[in-house]
Amino acid sequence: MENSRPAIQIHHKHCDELAFRQRRAASLKRNSTRTASGCRRTLDYWRPAGKANAEEGSSSRTQTALEPCFVAFQPKTAIMLEDQAPAQWRGCRHVRPEEALHWAAMPPLPLCTLTARELHHISSSTIGHYEQSAAAFWQGTKDHDVSQNVEAFLRHVRGAPPLALLDLGCGPGRDLAAFRARGHEPVGLDGAASFVAMARAHSGCEVWQQDLLRLDLPPRRFHGIFANAVLFHVPSQELPRVLGELRDALLTGGVLFASNPRGPDLEQWHGARYGTYLSWPRWRDSMTESGFEELEHYYRPEGRPRSEQPWLASVWRKRTSPDGPG
Repeated sequence: MENSRPAIQIHHKHCDELAFRQRRAASLKRNSTRTASGCRRTLDYWRPAGKANAEEGSSSRTQTALEPCFVAFQPKTAIMLEDQAPAQWRGCRHVRPEEALHWAAMPPLPLCTLTARELHHISSSTIGHYEQSAAAFWQGTKDHDVSQNVEAFLRHVRGAPPLALLDLGCGPGRDLAAFRARGHEPVGLDGAASFVAMARAHSGCEVWQQDLLRLDLPPRRFHGIFANAVLFHVPSQELPRVLGELRDALLTGGVLFASNPRGPDLEQWHGARYGTYLSWPRWRDSMTESGFEELEHYYRPEGRPRSEQPWLASVWRKRTSPDGPG
């Protein structure tokens, strides 16, 4: 039914990559038809039959039944069901198959569209919050037990100590000191000058002061990047770029750990801080489309009901296959 437009999630990573591409190419040739409203349907997404979204928390990596979902491109405005198509396609009457295939390989569309000025304000306000509360933050977090995250990260990192590690958003340096105590060579990074000074003093490690939205990382430098409770401060619009910069800073086969508060796919202000709260399906799609393959994921705190586990932790390896960035 043309008037029935279910919400769509991209789930093509659930099926074999080659089979997915072959099925998409065939369907693009088959399904270019005009609707009753004059729209042209030229692009489809495959999703689990009978389900609009993968159930959060599912450990299954395969889908046995898929069904096509169509995108209607109207004569004057390109609309992907409830979402907007990329700006460069607005006003198009149709999309060529090769463009559709390229677009399907892109990360999920951003939850919000932000200007450069808005991004600057998000960054400066969030960093300013941590600057003003640096001492209280240290007192409140210095004894937190994140050993589960550290172990999940390190067990996947390849190589013998000392490993070159980046603690992204290192704060006052709690985890930097832990990595150094294990015999590794960690480098810290934070946007708040107070945190940078505290981390250097506490850990004795090299610490860089950089904004998450304006990273300047050396290429292929690190065996692993530990991003504990930090990447949720990146707006969804900027997330593919930031993830790409982190990927490029990893050695071949390098590992990225991320832990973020999970949510219903929204981004908003929380006081002076800006946060993006993603569900597991959207976070997974963002990571896989940015050139990573999943190693594991879990929810925290450990041992509690899912409703009492607000944190989503996941571990990823830099993908080197020809089908993805490497």
